[in-house]
Amino acid sequence: MGTKAKPGPIDCYAKAEPDEPLFVLLGRDRHAPDVIRAWAALRAGQGEDPEVVQEALTIADECAAWRARRRAAPAGGEAPRRSSSSSAMRAAVRVNANETGAGRYL
Repeated sequence: MGTKAKPGPIDCYAKAEPDEPLFVLLGRDRHAPDVIRAWAALRAGQGEDPEVVQEALTIADECAAWRARRRAAPAGGEAPRRSSSSSAMRAAVRVNANETGAGRYL
């Protein structure tokens, strides 16, 4: 997985053309993990390199974990719960992946 300080092996920023539009999702964005998982499912369904799909799924998990660590309540309080949209998105990704034969990556 890549970070700002240490880009990963699949670095889309380095591959971008000088005038190519970019859209960045940060780990603090509560929708980032679901959006990344949806992107991975779409790309898997289109025959994307499994390594690229797996990297995206790893990043989605890392975003969720990073946000949970950062937002954990102090003094042993309860950490934020996952939204129902997160569960729904995960189910949709699994269904889409299974229909496209990419289920083994999700």
